Amino acid sequence: MFDMEALRNELKAAIIETLDERETLQARLHGGRIAFSEAEAAAMLGVKPHQIRDWRLDGKLRAHKPGKAWLYDREELIEDFRKL
Repeated sequence: MFDMEALRNELKAAIIETLDERETLQARLHGGRIAFSEAEAAAMLGVKPHQIRDWRLDGKLRAHKPGKAWLYDREELIEDFRKL
């Protein structure tokens, strides 16, 4: 048997590390953009867009709706993901 909690913590740490690296690269690629669509946020976190939506609806991710689409602030997205 293995320790599920230890595995979960290791996986989360690896995802956060990857997210930090990817966030730095994404900032360069997107000209320093600070907000992303649901699909872009999902791609940054390596999950499907419906997972981002579900986390938003559950109050786990903050999002802003200045028009028709939800936008995710880069800093808030990273901060909220770390709390998941």
